[in-house]
Amino acid sequence: MIDLQHLFDTTHFGSFKVPSVEGRAKISATHKGKVSPPQQRAAVSAAMKGVPKSAEHRAKLSAALKGHVVSAEHRAKLSAARKGRPRKITAEHAANIRRSKCKPMMTPHGLFPSRKAVSEAAGVLPVTVTRWLEKYPNDFYYVTKGE
Repeated sequence: MIDLQHLFDTTHFGSFKVPSVEGRAKISATHKGKVSPPQQRAAVSAAMKGVPKSAEHRAKLSAALKGHVVSAEHRAKLSAARKGRPRKITAEHAANIRRSKCKPMMTPHGLFPSRKAVSEAAGVLPVTVTRWLEKYPNDFYYVTKGE
């Protein structure tokens, strides 16, 4: 079993230790003057742009959206129409949602009534506990009725 005490330590942010001021200065000093190769910068830039669109495709999109403005009056009408509609969630569905939010969870420090209780005890956000569930499935897991 791996030691997970550091996850409950308050000097940590999430699942990594926050570097000190001296540590951050040292990290910054090692990166100063370093430049990524042009090929790497081009590859990252291309990956961020997504699928390229042809000039013809861009022209069609532009023509389709020309003059398309949603006025404040139209937005108000849409909002009013939505306010009168009933929710699409049934009572049974709502009960299932409530029940799923309070599942008991086993941790290296014992059983907790919910993910939120684990996050409060560890002093981290609930999303961090979700990451622990994925990263350490043998140490953090939801308890089922049969256990």
